[in-house]
Amino acid sequence: EARARLRGGAESQPPRGEGSSRAREGVPGAAKLGAAKPGAEDASASASSGADGALEASTTPEQERLARAFAVAAAKVQRASLPIEDRLSVWVKGLCADWEADLEGRSSDSKATPSGRQATVRFAETQQYFKPLHARLRRRDLEPEMVASLKLIMDAVEERNYLHAYKIYMGLAVGNSPWPIGVTQVGLHERSAREKISFNSNMTKAHIMNDEATRKFIQALKRLMTFAQRRYPTDPSRSVDFNGFEDSSRGAFGGGSDRLALLEAMKQGADVCPAPSPSVVDETGGVNIPMRWEHQIRGALAQVSASRETEKAQP
Repeated sequence: EARARLRGGAESQPPRGEGSSRAREGVPGAAKLGAAKPGAEDASASASSGADGALEASTTPEQERLARAFAVAAAKVQRASLPIEDRLSVWVKGLCADWEADLEGRSSDSKATPSGRQATVRFAETQQYFKPLHARLRRRDLEPEMVASLKLIMDAVEERNYLHAYKIYMGLAVGNSPWPIGVTQVGLHERSAREKISFNSNMTKAHIMNDEATRKFIQALKRLMTFAQRRYPTDPSRSVDFNGFEDSSRGAFGGGSDRLALLEAMKQGADVCPAPSPSVVDETGGVNIPMRWEHQIRGALAQVSASRETEKAQP
């Protein structure tokens, strides 16, 4: 009888697991609680995505423009702490990277045109021309006059004053020599002309006709200035040959046009005039005499000398 009772009790007990499931079925809301876990994950995911969307929606174009401006200013401050030779190398490489990205942004049809292929070849050639410059800047054996001239051009381009940068470029490439290619025996005053050339050759040793490598990277510098004027446009009064070209094969930004690039930059809210344009009239109404090329070089030479002395003093 005891065995029969035990056998009957075992048969009356539900299998393992069924009791817990029946208990859950009997509790109100137990199934909802069990099924609430996936829903909770979905709710948390949707909440996080909604928060991200709200954050993106709260970012205005003005805030994005300010963020870009702060990033550029921070990079400029960090670059200002470098020696002048390193600053020049970083500046040239940065503009070359922008130029390459601008060429890659063109359409396939623009790249396939003759002018598009020529623009690609010109960029590759420019990079080759800059290699001797980077090597001489790295070895610190570039003439101080050349370093000073390049620094003046870099400062003018960063201020988007391309007209002033072009004037400095002409002073670097040609100088104040009356016969820049060495032609002196052409008239009655050949002695005076020869003396002036001798004096100016001492002031600007990096003449464009001195050697082939120098001539090539000075030519590449002019190409870089032309690109910078379109990629970082400014007021036409501060530009050189504004809107002289309008060809989409030259680059993606502005469709290869200085005018369209300026309109696009203004639409994006870019600061197209970060520095005031130099004026020939002072506050009192008097006329300021522009600084001569020799005086500009001497001021920049002092900065180059100070930079090199500071670099030598560092351990």
